[in-house]
Order: sequence, then C-alpha cells, then structure tokens
Amino acid sequence: MSVLQAELDFRDAGARRALDASRDVWKINARWVLGRLANSMMPFTADDLIAEAGLPNEQGINRNNAVGSIFLHASKAGLIRATGRRVPSKREGNHGRYQTEWVGA
Repeated sequence: MSVLQAELDFRDAGARRALDASRDVWKINARWVLGRLANSMMPFTADDLIAEAGLPNEQGINRNNAVGSIFLHASKAGLIRATGRRVPSKREGNHGRYQTEWVGA
C-alpha cells in the first residue's frame, strides 16, 4: 500500500467516524438539503448546507466534522463535484476562511 493510499484510507475512516457520531435526524436532513442544492445546478458551499440543515452537533473543536463528511461521500458517489473555486465563508465564526465551492455533477 502506498503512503498516499494509506492517507486516503485514514481520511475516509475519519469521515465515517464523524458521520456516525452525528445525530440521525441531522444526517437525513443534510442529505436531503445537499441533494436539493446539487439538483439546483447552482454553485454552493458548506455554508449553504449549514444555513438550511444546521450544524450536526453542539459547537466545539472537531464537533461538526460530519459536514465535511457529507460532502466527501457525495463527491465520491459522483453526486457533486468541486468547481475549482475557493470562496470565503460567510459564517461569522469562520472569519472569512476559504472553502470549496461545489455544484451538482
């Protein structure tokens, strides 16, 4: 196994753990919202998902990694793809941090 493959395996395992730790009702709602955003064929970000589905858990360091996990799984399944643009977050707590822009595949 290559070092790159090992890193990808660790990433995927972490994403599964983050999603497993999130509330079931949030996962259902987030998947529905992400599907609707993807079907709109308009660019969107994690901010858009969070604006509609909320955060999966209470605030805190590494408490909401399931948001990234939802995007990772949707991307790997071919439902969404990155546009190649990184745009600043509009959420106040993110202080303009750049995030990936997505579109339905």
